[in-house]
Amino acid sequence: MNKFDYFLQHRNGARQAYEETTPATADSNEFLQELRTVFDWIAQETGGMKISRRKFKQRLPEIHKKFPLLATNFARMDANGDCWLEWQEFVEFCLKDESLLRMMKRATSIFVYGVAFNGDQIYKDYHDSKHGCEVSPSPPLLPWETAHVVEWRIEGLSYRGCDKGLPVTCNGRPMVPGAYLASPPFRAAGVQGFLRFWPVGYWNETQKRKKAAVPGFDTEKDPRGPPGVNTWCCVGVCLPAGSNLQLRYYVGNTRSDVKECFWDKGTNSAQLW
Repeated sequence: MNKFDYFLQHRNGARQAYEETTPATADSNEFLQELRTVFDWIAQETGGMKISRRKFKQRLPEIHKKFPLLATNFARMDANGDCWLEWQEFVEFCLKDESLLRMMKRATSIFVYGVAFNGDQIYKDYHDSKHGCEVSPSPPLLPWETAHVVEWRIEGLSYRGCDKGLPVTCNGRPMVPGAYLASPPFRAAGVQGFLRFWPVGYWNETQKRKKAAVPGFDTEKDPRGPPGVNTWCCVGVCLPAGSNLQLRYYVGNTRSDVKECFWDKGTNSAQLW
């Protein structure tokens, strides 16, 4: 679990514990203890109750490496504007600020982790450069890693009512055949790119009619051919020309075969699933 997922999973429970009338109950919450550790690390003292603006700016390079969302929000955290960040202000910002929650959710929309030979997952944090071998535009595969996994979470996509003839929607907007969603950029396996997802199929209605009229075009069972006219969705990845990777796509619990692809200009059928 990466640090953003951990934050989102424990935020509500910590907020309830913080609002308890008994201080001992709040202090026993694991997430609040983690926030206390972060605050002490920023203040460079144990049990500190406030941090000056000057001290925060002096620590800004280290804060940005570990907690980039906190590094850019001192003014929002300093609720009373006295240039001192108090412990209570820090906790209330982390537990109650809606803009921080939105930024956290956006940060979890796509992330990368490496898979080691023993199955361990090593999440990639581009801001934390403590591993010198990973300081590059895109982290390479390390000697103890077998693969990099790029996970894209699509929020607001609804197939509800499709069996009744209702359209697929994304955040309330109808999706038509041939239209795709693009992921935020990612960096993995030494390359930079983004994913594309066609939630209602790769071909639009006109292309479907033309492809269906071609004798022998039904290539749904051929993994190297273009998507079939009856496929319900399609996924692909866009990488710089000259990239050469072995990859496998996942949608939910379904996975594709391992493909070895070479990227040139545009999109070809071998890059799609």
